[in-house]
Amino acid sequence: APIAEDNPISGLGRPGVAPILPSNKFTLTYLDISNNRDAWIIDCDGNVDENRPGFRMRYDVEIFHQLSGLNAGKAYGICTKVTDEGKMFLCNLHFHLLNGSIMVGGMIRFSGYGAYLSIMGGTLDYAGVTGTVSHAYTPGSSDEYQLVFDIMYPR
Repeated sequence: APIAEDNPISGLGRPGVAPILPSNKFTLTYLDISNNRDAWIIDCDGNVDENRPGFRMRYDVEIFHQLSGLNAGKAYGICTKVTDEGKMFLCNLHFHLLNGSIMVGGMIRFSGYGAYLSIMGGTLDYAGVTGTVSHAYTPGSSDEYQLVFDIMYPR
């Protein structure tokens, strides 16, 4: 993916990361981690069973602006499987962006079905925000998810 040096406004902050200008709605993308064994958390006995409740995945992924493809920052967090069947996970995620971070939580089904996460707050430009983040496959893709942030800023 192109990096922020290709972007005329990239001089704002860290090299290689493009800012997200304050807005009530924006879309980011990331590649699916559910089949990436590097993201799986292995228990103290060295075992992993992705089919059992309690199985956990660790987020440490690059996130990108959907339209420009520029790096927007990173997503960190943990998702824990909560059902025997399907890919239903309870997730707490932190999106670290150039101008602050956004913390979200909720249920995600890692099989392409859409989900909504609650925005629980943020820092810097996102301090005090609330709202939702929709999580679904990017249309026409089976390995890239899109995140649509719908933010309400405090008055």
